[in-house]
Amino acid sequence: MIRSAPFLILVLTGACSWPGARRPEAVVGSVGSSPFGRDTARSRVTTTTIARGPHSGFVDPMRLVVRDSASWERVWAQANAHLVELPQGPSVDFAQRIVVVAALGRRLSTSYDNAIDSVVRDRRFVRIYVRSVDPGPGCMAGMAELRPFHAVSMPLPSRSVVFEELVVNRAPCVP
Repeated sequence: MIRSAPFLILVLTGACSWPGARRPEAVVGSVGSSPFGRDTARSRVTTTTIARGPHSGFVDPMRLVVRDSASWERVWAQANAHLVELPQGPSVDFAQRIVVVAALGRRLSTSYDNAIDSVVRDRRFVRIYVRSVDPGPGCMAGMAELRPFHAVSMPLPSRSVVFEELVVNRAPCVP
């Protein structure tokens, strides 16, 4: 855990985009109430999942846009910090693509999940739709520490990237 604080500083000051960084990528609004209004000129962007799992080294919730291989190596190391041996990271051609990462952070129940549902290009932005699943009221769940994350690669965007969040509660459980 002590190792993650310096790493986060490296990621935030590196070539990854983050709220307040030199590019306007940021966490904004929610899927149902975007502050940018409705735009009918939308097209879906094809993505490829390159990593996903219930366990990672991301202790805190995080949304990242990775634009170069050095930053990707640091993010990959953090995503796999819970492993004894670091697996080789997926290869990405950063001249053609970027990597988008959504991490839910530390959760103490097996009922949480996190996924990049879709990427949509509209007239103003490339919107990354992230769906987080929380346990519903009354749901019984296993007690285990999870740190869900999802990483996708996508073509280089021609517009600014924004994250749109949707939190879903599981259906109420029967007692």
